Amino acid sequence: MSPSKFLRRPASFSPSQVVPWPVEESSFDRQFTTKLSALHCRSTCTLPGESYASTPWLMDALETAVATQKVAIESLSNIPIRECDQNPIENYLEDAVELLDACNGLGSRMETVNEYVQALRIVLHRLEGGSDPNASVLKRASVLLNSCEAMERKCTELEKCSSSFRKLGERFSQGTASPLSVTKSSCSEGNNVNTQLQEVLTGSKAIALFACGVLGIALSFKAKRGLPAKGSFPTTSWSSLLHGLHKQVQEKVEKRKKLGCVVLFELRETVNATKNLRDLINLRLTEKKATHHVDINVKIEDLRRSCGKLEESINALQGRVHELYRNLMCIRMALLGAMSYQ
Repeated sequence: MSPSKFLRRPASFSPSQVVPWPVEESSFDRQFTTKLSALHCRSTCTLPGESYASTPWLMDALETAVATQKVAIESLSNIPIRECDQNPIENYLEDAVELLDACNGLGSRMETVNEYVQALRIVLHRLEGGSDPNASVLKRASVLLNSCEAMERKCTELEKCSSSFRKLGERFSQGTASPLSVTKSSCSEGNNVNTQLQEVLTGSKAIALFACGVLGIALSFKAKRGLPAKGSFPTTSWSSLLHGLHKQVQEKVEKRKKLGCVVLFELRETVNATKNLRDLINLRLTEKKATHHVDINVKIEDLRRSCGKLEESINALQGRVHELYRNLMCIRMALLGAMSYQ
């Protein structure tokens, strides 16, 4: 049973039917809405080059996901876990394993990007000297750049973490099965606590999936897949904001896919700088006279600058993904601990 199967509102408030989410706004709802509002504002008021496809926006999205996990951990400490909460908790635990695996997949993809940068730095080292590189140096650099191009093609095929996000998104979007029933015999008192638990688990998981899904696409050398499917949630302030963000980013992702563009701004700049240098070196190797030495040195510096920015971006994103991983683990351990007392 998928997490979204718990989220339908009942037709009435009969104890034998699904209990609706509390009408009164919860602390989790208020805090999550505030954080999403800030991210939505940054998404609509960004400067050129600071869109969802840039490191600053991705860092903000991941920070929103991390902060929400912390709010969830705090909220869970105030929610008594009862026998009737077993199903939503087990569903969360199952999905959490895939989210953690997907985070590891993102880590592997970022390591691959770092390997790409290091390969380019070897090329730059070969071309150091500040003078016009001779034909022998250019030939060695050309061979290395060709190997980097092969690495770009390899990176295009990295889909492991994207597959995990897609499967989780499909589960989230399936809201057709009957929701979890809260019966009089199993949970006759404090039914709002049960729905509050579902809200915390669903909201914290939804933002983690969204932020990681966007990053997974951004780290692709070519965008082949879209965002994970958006979840089917009750109408709340945070769910409306999250759906709006999902739609906004998805439209931009689809546009990039049609153009066949690299998504992450800093990665795109590095790939373009690599191509420009490769093309110029190949042109030099086919000419008898060295008429492009100034251009080559300019392109070398462009690539050096791009590599530095990309490496700095990847290191920052790695740290934020690791932080999200740790907080997801904290929620998982807290739930396992709570279930052990049932």
